[in-house]
Amino acid sequence: MFRAAALAAPASFASAKCRTAIPGAEGLVKDALVQATLDPCVRAIDYRPTVFLPPVTVVPVEAIVLERDDGRFHLDIVAARPLRTIEDEGLFLIALEQLGLSSLVLSSAEIMQQPRFSSSRAVWRCRSHPVPLSFRLRVLQHLDEVGPTKLGRLLKKLGAEPDGGAAVFAMACANQVALGLAEHALGPDTQVVASRR
Repeated sequence: MFRAAALAAPASFASAKCRTAIPGAEGLVKDALVQATLDPCVRAIDYRPTVFLPPVTVVPVEAIVLERDDGRFHLDIVAARPLRTIEDEGLFLIALEQLGLSSLVLSSAEIMQQPRFSSSRAVWRCRSHPVPLSFRLRVLQHLDEVGPTKLGRLLKKLGAEPDGGAAVFAMACANQVALGLAEHALGPDTQVVASRR
């Protein structure tokens, strides 16, 4: 019975930027959360299951909250929107306003935009790759001294080829470095910078 309950439980998502595990993170929601985790403009990811509206109304919002450089946003994935009545939608919008959130609306096409979509997935697959402390310190020292560096140049400088790429990707998943994933395919020319944390 326990095993069946575990299998039926919705997937959750956790990363170095998450303040709490995000429930129901499957499909496009998971991809959007991976991209948010790897986005240097996103500082934190949170989840609000409900909002209390005085005097006695508790509104289920199930809101994924992104704290970015340009404000706080509710992650609104069009393909994953729950069905709401007009009244429930009105309460939801009031709850978002009370939380001080704007909606960041993402379509399926925006989430699956290349090269970010494939590159983010490739980096995320390396999240559990072991990163020796000495390697981590050398990467961070190099970025501190030299500044943004192309991945290929960084790995060559550290003598970390061929396995060093996976370690750098794991560091990105841990929010220790940031990678330029939006404009160019993942490869030797990918920009690596120290994370602002």
